[in-house]
Amino acid sequence: MPMSTHDDQKALPVLLEPVVSPSRVYSDPEQVVWRVFAQQSANTPGERAGVCLVFSSNDEVHRVWNYPTNWQTLDSRALTALSWLR
Repeated sequence: MPMSTHDDQKALPVLLEPVVSPSRVYSDPEQVVWRVFAQQSANTPGERAGVCLVFSSNDEVHRVWNYPTNWQTLDSRALTALSWLR
């Protein structure tokens, strides 16, 4: 998977589908750095909606299909909980 760097110089995976929102970067309680963004999902296997929220770290990618419209304002604890709601 192609890699990109963030301001803190940690490499984060880049997904190739069009991104439809600005991304947000946060650290979870285990200090894993996550990049979160909304992404079109028309070509995603198992698609459940036209757009999903993607949580991407160096080691994992989570897709969340049902998420609040204010996800960008959630704190890191709430984003961590949301990331497990597939």
